[in-house]
Amino acid sequence: MALWLTLTDAFGFLGFAGATIALASALVVVIAFILDFGDTVRIAIGIWPVGAVLALCNAVTGSWVLLTVALISLPVALALTVLRAAVRDPSHQRTATPIAHPRPQNYCRHGGRS
Repeated sequence: MALWLTLTDAFGFLGFAGATIALASALVVVIAFILDFGDTVRIAIGIWPVGAVLALCNAVTGSWVLLTVALISLPVALALTVLRAAVRDPSHQRTATPIAHPRPQNYCRHGGRS
């Protein structure tokens, strides 16, 4: 019984750490989307399942609150980013500006133009 109580404490801590990771990655998703950092959004979405699985460890203690919070955090974050994209003013969106590449000059061997 003492081993079970020790494991319960350890799994409770892992569940709390997992919920923290899931919430932090969901927050990073929202902030990175607002700042238009696509790679950071993809990385944070990839880290979120790790936190959700770790939050599942808290179920050993009989509490499902942290798991529920961890599982709801990413869908809420994605809904916020979609809502943000829908209400964003089109004049503030980045537009691709063409890069002006100079055309190569045709020179003769002696330095003058051909």
